[in-house]
Amino acid sequence: MDPQTFKNLIIEKKIRFIPHHNCGICDSCVGYYFEINPITNEVQVTFDSSCDCGWSPARPVSLEQAAAWYENLSDQEKQLIM
Repeated sequence: MDPQTFKNLIIEKKIRFIPHHNCGICDSCVGYYFEINPITNEVQVTFDSSCDCGWSPARPVSLEQAAAWYENLSDQEKQLIM
């Protein structure tokens, strides 16, 4: 999925979070957070890898990186997210 199509999906569905995985120790979910600017419709993406048993700072990632990860999900996984 190209980044523009992914961005449009995020805006259209008003997606704020897409889970990436659960921690193997504490089972907390970590993933991608999306912040949509309502004026410009720009989407800022952050990957937050912190869980309940550890701490890692959230880091900005590109829309391209998130779209590439999303594209590799199975159709079933995509349906669970949406």
